[in-house]
Amino acid sequence: MREAVRSVPVTDDKTWYNHFYRDRPPEQDLVVAPEIVDRYSRLTHADIFHVEKWHQLIGDVRGKKVLYIACGVDGSGILLALRGGEVWVLDLAAEALQHQRRMGLANGTAHRTHFIVGSCAHLPFRSASFDVVVGIGIWHHLQEDLDAPCAELARVLKKDGLAVFQEPIERSRFLARLRRYVPIAPPADASPHCRPLGRDALGCFSRRFQVEAYSFGFLARFDRLVDGSIPFEFISWWRRWIIFALQYTDFFLLRTPGLERLAGVVVFRLTNGSRAH
Repeated sequence: MREAVRSVPVTDDKTWYNHFYRDRPPEQDLVVAPEIVDRYSRLTHADIFHVEKWHQLIGDVRGKKVLYIACGVDGSGILLALRGGEVWVLDLAAEALQHQRRMGLANGTAHRTHFIVGSCAHLPFRSASFDVVVGIGIWHHLQEDLDAPCAELARVLKKDGLAVFQEPIERSRFLARLRRYVPIAPPADASPHCRPLGRDALGCFSRRFQVEAYSFGFLARFDRLVDGSIPFEFISWWRRWIIFALQYTDFFLLRTPGLERLAGVVVFRLTNGSRAH
């Protein structure tokens, strides 16, 4: 029997995630469900769901070179390849890339996908290599020194390119204290080193890029109190309506000036320039 992931001595995120991905249960189905492909093609609720907003901000990737940094075992690289992008998926954990390769073969996108072991602080690509750079939940791992990976991002991105990211964020000191007493478990794939982006983290990007940011996940974070192992596309109708109610409430609350600091998730697009929006 394999040893539990969290009993393995943790020295860094690379070690932790290699163990985490290696010790995951065997894949039941590597094919991305048609319902999921359809949802992220239509994007009918991009204003209330942060992953749909992420895809909306990325836009049309047909014929474009896309770099997905810290891809993990997420299927978003498959969705981008299905939409016609030439996708490079990069991660520190070789175990994650083995899973990505299996998904690429299962979904018929392996011919448009390249699998690279590498660090965000030292991207193994030539300058101005990519039209689009994307990531989900990577920058909060790099907060000890955001300048180095930010400089690498600027280097590999083409002059007219764009970058889109989705990150956990914590901008309210009150909510930071409250989290200590609310029994919401962190995501299963959160290493012991994980902490949300700090309140001033987006300022690092504004020194090199124009920043367009959208806030999500104030009340919606409490959906994790209910079992979230089933994808949204396949949950019961009553739970789906609860999620819609939470998300729409957040939509109005977080667009009130000053209340965006209550958000638990930020989705942001970076384009060349130095003026923050």
